[in-house]
Amino acid sequence: MRNITIDDPDANIIITVNHYSYGEVPLIVEKSYGDGTIILFNWDYQDDPSSVSEMIRQVAYYACTAGSVPWLSFADSSGTIAAGSSQEIEIEFNAAELDTGLYDTEFFVLSNDPDEPSVSVSAHLEVDMLFPDIAVSPDSLSEELYVGDSSVQSLTIYNNGEANLNWAGYVSFADSARVMARSPVFGPGTPSNDRKIENERMMRPMNPVYPDREDIYAFDPVDYVGIAAPGTASRTDRNNQSLENILSNLNENYTSVNSIIPNRYDFYDGVTGYSINDGGNDMYDGGNILNTNLGSYLEYSDDMITGSTYLGEGGQYFTRKYDGLFVFAADINGLEYFEITGDLGADGYGNTDGSILEVNLYGRTFYGFVNRIYNAYDPSVNHLIIVEAHDGLSHTFPSTTYSEAHRVTGLGETTQIYYLLYAGDVNVDYGYYIDDDATLAIMEAFLSSIDLRPPWLSLSSESGTIPIGESATLDVAFNASDIAGGTHSAVIQIVSNDEDEPQVNIPVSLTANIPYPNITVTPDSLNEHLFYGDSSVQTLTVTNDGVADLIWNLNILDYGRDGTAYTFTNCGNEGFIGPSQEDCDSEYQETTLEGVVSVNEGIQEWVVPQTGVYTIEVWGAKGGDGSSGGGYSGGLGARMSGEFNLTAGETINILVGQIGESQQEGAGGGGSFVAGPDNTPLIIAGAGGGAGGAGNGVDAVTETSGTAGEVGGAGGENGNGGEEDYGNGAAGGGFYTDGAAEYGDGGGRAYLNGGNGGETPWPSYPGSSGGFGGGGAGWCCGGNGGGAGGYSGGGTSGSPYYGGGGGGGSLNAGENQDNEVGINSGHGIVVITLDSPSISWVSASENSGTVPVGESHTVNMSFNSSELEEGDYLADIIIYSNDPDEPEVDIPVTLSVFTDVLMTDVADTSIYEDSGLALALSANYPGYEYAFTASSDTSGVEASVENDTLILSPEADWTGTASIELVLTLENSLSDTTGFTLTVHAVNDPPNAYDEVYYMDEDDSLVTVLPADDGDSLSGAEDDQGLTFIAISGFQYGSYDLGRTDGQLT
Repeated sequence: MRNITIDDPDANIIITVNHYSYGEVPLIVEKSYGDGTIILFNWDYQDDPSSVSEMIRQVAYYACTAGSVPWLSFADSSGTIAAGSSQEIEIEFNAAELDTGLYDTEFFVLSNDPDEPSVSVSAHLEVDMLFPDIAVSPDSLSEELYVGDSSVQSLTIYNNGEANLNWAGYVSFADSARVMARSPVFGPGTPSNDRKIENERMMRPMNPVYPDREDIYAFDPVDYVGIAAPGTASRTDRNNQSLENILSNLNENYTSVNSIIPNRYDFYDGVTGYSINDGGNDMYDGGNILNTNLGSYLEYSDDMITGSTYLGEGGQYFTRKYDGLFVFAADINGLEYFEITGDLGADGYGNTDGSILEVNLYGRTFYGFVNRIYNAYDPSVNHLIIVEAHDGLSHTFPSTTYSEAHRVTGLGETTQIYYLLYAGDVNVDYGYYIDDDATLAIMEAFLSSIDLRPPWLSLSSESGTIPIGESATLDVAFNASDIAGGTHSAVIQIVSNDEDEPQVNIPVSLTANIPYPNITVTPDSLNEHLFYGDSSVQTLTVTNDGVADLIWNLNILDYGRDGTAYTFTNCGNEGFIGPSQEDCDSEYQETTLEGVVSVNEGIQEWVVPQTGVYTIEVWGAKGGDGSSGGGYSGGLGARMSGEFNLTAGETINILVGQIGESQQEGAGGGGSFVAGPDNTPLIIAGAGGGAGGAGNGVDAVTETSGTAGEVGGAGGENGNGGEEDYGNGAAGGGFYTDGAAEYGDGGGRAYLNGGNGGETPWPSYPGSSGGFGGGGAGWCCGGNGGGAGGYSGGGTSGSPYYGGGGGGGSLNAGENQDNEVGINSGHGIVVITLDSPSISWVSASENSGTVPVGESHTVNMSFNSSELEEGDYLADIIIYSNDPDEPEVDIPVTLSVFTDVLMTDVADTSIYEDSGLALALSANYPGYEYAFTASSDTSGVEASVENDTLILSPEADWTGTASIELVLTLENSLSDTTGFTLTVHAVNDPPNAYDEVYYMDEDDSLVTVLPADDGDSLSGAEDDQGLTFIAISGFQYGSYDLGRTDGQLT
């Protein structure tokens, strides 16, 4: 019977044994013989008769169990049924240990029925798989938050199926993910299930076993198409995380990776040593050996970071074994290749393939190099090697399945590498194939788990099991603390054992609104009236009813007395080139500069209108802000003020600096220049330096020399441009010479060379150009900020890190100087005022501050008329803030100064006899207590003042003229007097008849004069007039006679 072998297609092998010479051999087999079967024993393979007892035991066991059907059983195996009766026998079908499919058998009922002692009954069982049925609600999530806020929403996962639902959740943040290249599928395919040889106890040689050259498949090198500016450090070098952080984050987040490996096999080994001997289920025969071109056998470090010369100078790494996942991460230096070698348990069976994957995550591009061995009745072996993208990367792997030799090449620019090993279940498809879609998810999950950037979305749980008919709630946390404003998108991927819908994608969006403040300033203007030598205080209230802290600073622009001030601006222009004639014509309409400014290539020419002493105030512009490295601010411009004797008819040349452009790094701001007719510098305010990728721009200074950049690059001296030292930004221009630049025309132009800002050599990256006024260009891609323009330009440098550009120097050739460093956060301004007093006539209690959300802050504005002449003084309070909708608030200010009290004259007036007069009085001296008094030169007219009303009350029937004197007296004892004449015109009053009662005797008579007068009690033109008497009715019992002219009654 030696012709019966392990792969005999005609034999049903029942029992096998391991022979020390022949390996696995059949012991008991079943073969067809005629119409039946026979049991055969491979006795010749037994070397020792002592094995006969074991053979007999095995045969006996087979004989006892050969007729049993494990999925069919009976409640009763025997019994007695009385005549004419029946009995039901319960038959149990049990599919618990069965695979899906059709099962058929028959059983016999034996009895003492002589006619039919045996009855055959067929049994049929169809086993179907029970599946869960997943549903997720809602089908999408969206949230809107302010940056810094957070919230939680919920997803509900339902199981509407007939089996437990096993699920795992994962958040995909990838901007994009794709398969770049795939190899063909190699290998003989699935072996027969009897080919396996027990080899777990066999020790294999531990040297790397390399396939023949013709058995190696090589991908073409990848052409990376990302943006990289010339001269910049490699992207991987700039973006490396420390291995300490990677390991810490991975230990915290690893379940987000291994929980989404489909049909994961939890292999063992991989903790210590330098290889995986077996891994379980013949996954390996001594594999997963880590090598580089500098040496072989990197020892597994088991959660520790260790150094190795095999990784290049300064190289270090760690390995970490989790359930079903082996991770290797390393800092490398100058390697040619990284490789995994060793022997596979596939032993040449199954299939192998590979691919190249690409994931764009948080603005960075990573390649994943994949090699899979599967379909070999072993757990599938899956390699995923991840590096950040650059030109020339590729990988190779064997096209056979005997051994590993998976190599990634072209690592010269790579400084960090990651390798993941994971396995697919041997019981699913003979070693489950984990396809490219699943591998992309695993790759992205790993990159997210090591915290390349804090995620804005997280899940309360990453996996679970939901029983039939039940549900589970998954909390989804939105966190806008560390993200930029805008709309962010992600996908929650829920994978499960629902075969009809193995993956459910839930789109998620977060709109992160930058929390801005909202400024309100009250009142919207300030008006004050003071007598010479007096002072007062008014208040401004700055209110923040926005959703972020309000940061403000205050400047006062003094326009002097009676409007003799001239304010020069950037005329609404921005960038590295100055304004046009049209810009300034539009800007200066209805101002003191309308029609009197000529623009010559951005420089404004103004003719002095009259000889006198002028105060010239100059502000340099702010440097540009940077968005790289978390966002930094440009430096602030200086303010310079001095008095100058200017002559009518001479031309003054004025260059108003402009803010440096803001991109990834900020450009230097433009200085503001005022020069005489022969371009002699009179007064110059330096600008602020541009923000760098790792620091703020430097503020302007009041000294003549510009400052160095934050980390080097000397500022200019004696009116010259700044220097550039190991930088990629450019320096600012001075008055006489341009700023230095490593690239292109980035250096700011000197004032004498036109004053243009340095133009970025990288406009498409984008870079930032310097502000008009000599600002140096900033870098484009994580570099340093531009130096500022000024009398001497600011320097810039990128060593040892990318700092802000230097501030510009300033110059003041005037008298009575008043200079301030780092004060202006806007474009430059130049104010020229004739006979202007010092700004001290109005001042603020503070010039900057922060107002929390929902609060207000009061600024005291002090007015002082000391040493001022009489007249009206004008100024503007400009409050700059971080309110993007209203970055500047303009508060007009007026001060009226008096030396004397002046009353308005009152014209002579008249009234009629027996009437009065009321005149409203006013005094325009706000802030001062005052009183009016009045008097008359005759007693016939009473003069008084009540509630600022003059009341004149002549006596009854009085007529004539009265001299009225009116006096206004202020609390400071100053007064003024005015007078006028009041004429009271006479009026003809009506006569008066008086009632009278007379008594007389019967039959007697009476003679009397009736009492009456002409109505005028005083002697005047209308007095002593004649009267006429008329009787209206007579006596009833008698007669009478009435004198018509004398009023005698008889």
